[in-house]
Amino acid sequence: MAYINKGFTLIELLVVLIIIGILASIGVPRYFKAVERSRAAEAASTLSAIAQAEERFFQKNGSYTSVIADLDADLPRTRFFINAISVSGNDVSIQRNAVAQGSTLGWPAGCVNNYNVVMDIINRVFSADPSDCTFVLP
Repeated sequence: MAYINKGFTLIELLVVLIIIGILASIGVPRYFKAVERSRAAEAASTLSAIAQAEERFFQKNGSYTSVIADLDADLPRTRFFINAISVSGNDVSIQRNAVAQGSTLGWPAGCVNNYNVVMDIINRVFSADPSDCTFVLP
């Protein structure tokens, strides 16, 4: 009777683990970048709605307002940012919600609890505050 080995050798298992490791090292950073893009899109859409309302207010009154309640915009509900939006001069900013639903994975390092997205109303330019936090537009 011939004896037939069934199963995998240690070398075959190691090759499979190496392939999985390589795929994970490529896929995980891309996943976190996609998560960050979706969060940035949420902030950008909210700030764009505010900027459009500010432009309408400017057309009626000749100046921008620093009081969000004066605007004729219904703010969309956000998941990762709080609706405490501040206006300072030509800048509108929205702050990252420290107790937001979901994971904090994918947020820029050091920016998990104090990440603000700022939009210049006139030039429609987005930036992050603090400036060392990355902000990726969709």
